[in-house]
Amino acid sequence: MAREITAITVLIASPSDTREAREEVRDQVFQWSINAGLRRGVVALPWLYERNAIPMAGDRPQALINQQAVDDADVVVAFFNSRLGSDTGMDVSGTAEEIRTAQERGRPVHVYFSEEPRPRNIDLDQAAALERFRAEIQGTVLTGSYSSASDLAHKVTSALERDVEDNEWTTIAASTLPMDHAPNLQWRHVKERSPNSRGKMVTKRNELVVTNPSPVDVENLAFELSGAPLDSNGKPAMRFEGPDGPVMVHGDSEKSWRLIPLRSFEATIDANWTQGGRAHQQTRTIRIES
Repeated sequence: MAREITAITVLIASPSDTREAREEVRDQVFQWSINAGLRRGVVALPWLYERNAIPMAGDRPQALINQQAVDDADVVVAFFNSRLGSDTGMDVSGTAEEIRTAQERGRPVHVYFSEEPRPRNIDLDQAAALERFRAEIQGTVLTGSYSSASDLAHKVTSALERDVEDNEWTTIAASTLPMDHAPNLQWRHVKERSPNSRGKMVTKRNELVVTNPSPVDVENLAFELSGAPLDSNGKPAMRFEGPDGPVMVHGDSEKSWRLIPLRSFEATIDANWTQGGRAHQQTRTIRIES
């Protein structure tokens, strides 16, 4: 079905030590467009230097990036891990210059700093420069923090939702959408590992996550998770701390429960809930990796 769509460009700005986070944010911005944006008549197009920059000459490299990305960006999302980046001749780093240039042009700018464990081979000079920049920028920008790539992506899409509302970029009011068009709940297994103080990789997060991309609350959600292979005692080979009873998942939000699979398997999720006064049922199969 053809429809009127507003397209906005989201510049993803960050130093070189944030590759995993860049990919996660890019993917979730695309998912936000599909799951939430289309219902509102707006899609967000992520712009990343390594994928979208066109090689050119005639000016400073960062100035050329500014022309291609910052000048055309509707929203700028910047984040840092343990590095600030390299001096551009005009600012302390390329990401810093992109932030300030976007501010000068009146663009929405969202800046986040990682709270993840620092790598063992951290560049101390870069880390110190980053802390100085963080202290400096907090006088002009309300910054945030993130604990993982997925946590950052969730916060970015929440900020994007706010930008869409504040700037009236939608072409369809959410309240006019029929409930028949409400998207299904999304299920995924999230497993995150990071080094501990001794450098050993440990599991930091292992959860089953359900996301409600609709602005309408999901009420009385009840579900069963099945498909796990049996252990030697004839019990499912997993530890799952699911809800004791029906739960609510507010609009444009998510809930999670601890899930530790002892083996990988194809999980079947049978869910029932009400939304906008209507009953819904869903059966999903997702891959659970141990």
